[in-house]
Amino acid sequence: MLLVEESLQGILGEGVAGERSVSRESMREEILKALDSGEVVAALYRGAWEEYPLVVREARREGLNPYLYTPIDRLELTLAAPVSPSDLVAAKYSAALASMADKALTRLSPSKSVDRRTLLFKPLQGVMEYVPAPILLNPSICGSWRHCRLCLDACPHNALEGKPPMVDASKCTGCGVCSAVCPFGLLFMPQWNVKALTYMLDRLRKSTDKPGVIVGVCDSMLGELSNHLEGLDVEYPVVFIHIHCPGWLTEFHMLEAALSGFDVVIACSDDRVAECRDGGASERWLKEMEPLGAYPAIIRSPEELAETLASYKPRSRPLRGVEHLTVDKTAAYSILEAYGVEEASFSTPIVGYPEVDEEKCLLCEACSNSCPYGALRLSAEGDEFKLVFDASKCTACGACEASCPYGALRLSYRFSRSLLGKSHVLAKDEVARCRMCGRPIGSLKHLKALEKKLRESGVDEWVIEQLWLCQECKVKRLLGGGARRRI
Repeated sequence: MLLVEESLQGILGEGVAGERSVSRESMREEILKALDSGEVVAALYRGAWEEYPLVVREARREGLNPYLYTPIDRLELTLAAPVSPSDLVAAKYSAALASMADKALTRLSPSKSVDRRTLLFKPLQGVMEYVPAPILLNPSICGSWRHCRLCLDACPHNALEGKPPMVDASKCTGCGVCSAVCPFGLLFMPQWNVKALTYMLDRLRKSTDKPGVIVGVCDSMLGELSNHLEGLDVEYPVVFIHIHCPGWLTEFHMLEAALSGFDVVIACSDDRVAECRDGGASERWLKEMEPLGAYPAIIRSPEELAETLASYKPRSRPLRGVEHLTVDKTAAYSILEAYGVEEASFSTPIVGYPEVDEEKCLLCEACSNSCPYGALRLSAEGDEFKLVFDASKCTACGACEASCPYGALRLSYRFSRSLLGKSHVLAKDEVARCRMCGRPIGSLKHLKALEKKLRESGVDEWVIEQLWLCQECKVKRLLGGGARRRI
């Protein structure tokens, strides 16, 4: 539901009319009524930022889902210019609809203060509360990647357990670190997943191609902004999104914003940063994404935010011909390339590069067989057998590292412009050829290692000879009577 203050209804035009025009005085009551019905709500009115903490407090008291609510302050319409008011409201409302906030997790809170009316008419709802915990999309896919433990290992509070992971709501602070490290995009926070941000950015670009800034504001600071930003004069569009913790905006959000020509700035109070305790991950992400326009540090006060925006010069520019990030995130390479980044290292799986110890690597095909996107392959060229890497297909899923039986491969989150547009040889060896027909059958040192193990195990010599034949010649040998029966 889109609620619009009566005095502001006319500025939206016919393209985006509020589903209901409401007086300023009754706006909070209408928001809570819509939340009680389980509806996604966006409300445009004067003082929406100031009243946001009050609305959330009341929603929590009544056991309602506060993540379904998106406040749009009257001040935003001015700061977002030249984006039209109708496009701004439509952009934020479409993002709210795509956020999947209706899947937010709940927990029982017996110590919660509940008024008599709520206890009488909605006793179960009154003792429940919605928590800012990660939501797992498609557990079956997650469970199929048995090797992946990135979210479990990254959680600073040990709030995730099992595979697929279950959330311990009593430990989770909603810092968002787990959603940032998931290479498949299956974990997301209750608001502002990458898909929701993409919807908003696409709509904003219908109004202007001018570079702009996305400000992610922690809800603890949102109520203080109006007094500090009123009258702020900026020459670029500034669009605000409210988040629970800095970690809710990850490197993937920053890449998507950069793709549409928006820098990212995160504003969050010291108290909220300390409460989330993400181990400094957000500060690292911002520093890593600085070449793409992300502000390299979290802004800690409304005064600092006003000063930053007043002097800020957006660096990002809209990119043409580059795809949005999908679940496998392969478009990350294209975005980094388009921005002229030469070399970059990241702390989470934005891009991947398999580093191979050639002394340990036997080119056994384990990594190439496990790669779900064909980023690794073995190739026989002349007298060389090569392990070849195609960066444009890598999703940094880690299957290659987990499958290597010799500990010869380590996946790093490194981008290098020199890897793009060509295949990169990670390891090579002399080609082993079939002893009957001469066809290439694999790596010479791998087959020698297998032969050694078989001999040490006392395996029949005839079986060992089979190692050195291609599949066709093995069949011919069997059909030709070359098989030996052991009695």
